[in-house]
Amino acid sequence: MSENKRVGNKFYFSFEIRILLMLVLMLFLFFLGCFFVSKAFSFTKGDVVTYDESSDIHYEVCLKQNDHYQDACLDEGMQYISDLTHNIYITFLYNVKISTEISYQLGYHLSGITKIYDSNNPRKIFYKNEEKLLNSVDISDDSDKIDIEQSFVFDYARYNKMVQEYRDMYVLADASSEYELILYLEEENETRKVASVTIPLGTSTYGVSKDVLSNMNRNVQLYNRGWNPNTVFYILVSSVLIITSLIFLYHITRLVLKVTNNKSKYQKYLSQILKEYDSCIVNSKEGYKYPKDKQVIKVASFEELVDAKNILKKPIIYSKINDVKSEFVVEDDDKLFIYILKESDL
Repeated sequence: MSENKRVGNKFYFSFEIRILLMLVLMLFLFFLGCFFVSKAFSFTKGDVVTYDESSDIHYEVCLKQNDHYQDACLDEGMQYISDLTHNIYITFLYNVKISTEISYQLGYHLSGITKIYDSNNPRKIFYKNEEKLLNSVDISDDSDKIDIEQSFVFDYARYNKMVQEYRDMYVLADASSEYELILYLEEENETRKVASVTIPLGTSTYGVSKDVLSNMNRNVQLYNRGWNPNTVFYILVSSVLIITSLIFLYHITRLVLKVTNNKSKYQKYLSQILKEYDSCIVNSKEGYKYPKDKQVIKVASFEELVDAKNILKKPIIYSKINDVKSEFVVEDDDKLFIYILKESDL
């Protein structure tokens, strides 16, 4: 491996060091470009927001024609007679209050589950059927709140009759039965139950139970889905960096091929000079140091340097700068005649 040398006031790196430095710089630029590409297409974290989530259910029980009740429908929270019940009007409410405006895309649907099970052990299920009562409804907005209100009419009389017939058919005297109506919220990563109402079936009287949410002051880390706001800038920077690294790779490959190819033009010409003028060339192993008090004259060809050598009767001092560059110097009392041989000039 050739050594680094100082010639005059200039410091020359060896060919191997130059290739290594260019390779390090190329890799640095390439990976920096990749970093900016990842920044351009990354999902970035936004602010932590606080939200209050709640759900509720309102219902009224509407009766068959009878001589006992003046009102057609009864308010919630009472005990009801099964044989007098016709329909139950149910309204599901789901609300979210958010500390800041966000962009959201959600969906929701209603499902119902009919279940007949052992009264002594609810885990023993005799019959279960789940049905979708309302297909998915999509909602989206840029807002600081989410409001869902969905009504449904439950045909109590029909389901109560169906359950009684099933129990009578299979003589399930110790069986209990119920119908659960559920509001499901469809989020990006999950579908979850946010409100449900359970209605007993097959009993002489019944009461309706509700399961609702009341989650206050919850925190969530939002993500900015999509391109980073500085995407265009990052793409431009990454493009410049990656293209520059490819240019470095081209020059590195070109230089290495020049050196590794057998007898490049530079090597042939240098060998010719050293062989033809061997008797008048002095090899400077440590590199030639320019005297500061002498005038430097650069000649355009080696033949002109030979003419200066013949006139001054001085030897030619040869100094190898690196694998693709050499210097030849003729030194006079107050002048230096220099010829620089470079592969890039051939």
